[in-house]
Amino acid sequence: LAIELHEMLLEARQKINKHRAIQRFKKMQEIYEVAREARSTLQKKLRDFRASKNEVSKVRTGAFKTEPDESQGGPLP
Repeated sequence: LAIELHEMLLEARQKINKHRAIQRFKKMQEIYEVAREARSTLQKKLRDFRASKNEVSKVRTGAFKTEPDESQGGPLP
């Protein structure tokens, strides 16, 4: 009886260890996926921020100059 119980205990321990490994793997995959999405979101926001910052900089430096019209007192084409 003791040998049989010991074998059952070993089998249960193996199943628990296997289940633990599977659960750990699933949790790590989930963490990696969430981290990937977070990185993607941050990178997109950073690109948008840099693009808007560059546009503001161009406006301030006159990079987006338009042709003068009559209301600005400039020559007409």
